[in-house]
Amino acid sequence: MMNPYVLYLFTLPVDEDESCLVVKNFILTLTKAQQATIEYASLRTDDGKLTQLAQKLNVDNAPTLVVTHESLACELDEDGDEDCDYIEQPVERYIGAKEIVSHLEVAIDSYTYANPPE
Repeated sequence: MMNPYVLYLFTLPVDEDESCLVVKNFILTLTKAQQATIEYASLRTDDGKLTQLAQKLNVDNAPTLVVTHESLACELDEDGDEDCDYIEQPVERYIGAKEIVSHLEVAIDSYTYANPPE
């Protein structure tokens, strides 16, 4: 079963930002299955500009956790052929180490299959 949710963690290089290090150290305390649900994303390119993904999701601070929902949007063209595109919509956003650490486990539980029911 494909999970339609993605958990993006936008970070800076560890040596540049202590709050990113706090989040990364917290993630190391999670199970391997929980850790695997997180998609790490760079906030900035090598020349200091926001990455395309950060721009698309309106992220301009690190660390930031954005939960997105992926779906397929289809429409018929003039010939009657179906034209489909994937769309990704943010559903939750946590900015800063304190917010991420306090909400990450609940987000993983709510939006992933990392914690199967007992």
